[in-house]
Amino acid sequence: MMLNVITTLVLTFTLIDVHDPAVHGVFAALLRNARYGCSSEEQAAFLIRNGRGATFFLRWRGNGELNRAEWDGPIPAGTVAIIHTHPNWLPLPSNRDIRVAREASVPVYVITLTRIARTDGGAPVIVVAGDWSGS
Repeated sequence: MMLNVITTLVLTFTLIDVHDPAVHGVFAALLRNARYGCSSEEQAAFLIRNGRGATFFLRWRGNGELNRAEWDGPIPAGTVAIIHTHPNWLPLPSNRDIRVAREASVPVYVITLTRIARTDGGAPVIVVAGDWSGS
């Protein structure tokens, strides 16, 4: 129990710098593949950091389902966040996103054309407001 609490605290405070070129590039690619928030098919990836602090992304395979992205299997080691798109009309994390963040102890970021929002398992936080993509 104590280890879960410590892990949750560490991951909660591992914030992503959305202005980091590698992070921004993947966020923008996911948004582009989601037709800039006009598609109902979500795009998703894990943000992974290794022991030396290098950042990697593992894209999820599209499953063709509307308004949801799913990963089948364990969360990869080193995952510090789940990032995925939403349609523009749904710019905040859903109740399911909040539950996933809480259960996995990993923040979930939601990307739309005019907003990046995050949940750590609680109330959503706006990370960036306005057209951040540079498209």
